[in-house]
Amino acid sequence: MSPIRVGLIGLPSASGENYEGTSWSVNAHLPFLTKSPNFEIVALLNSSVESAQTAIQKYGLPNETKAYGDPQGQSLIHV
Repeated sequence: MSPIRVGLIGLPSASGENYEGTSWSVNAHLPFLTKSPNFEIVALLNSSVESAQTAIQKYGLPNETKAYGDPQGQSLIHV
């Protein structure tokens, strides 16, 4: 069975202590999703494409992860 393709919304890209230890997605969702063979993070939606690209690099997501500023019409995402 193929992994479920996941799109995350709102993964903080700012550096520094402002978000460290306070982001629900970073502390709860990201570790589980990246370690589970049942899920594949295929997209990240932030307030801008640039912010999403920064977060993809910051958290070491695969280079194939798509960066979006708008969720509409993203057929490659299951969840």
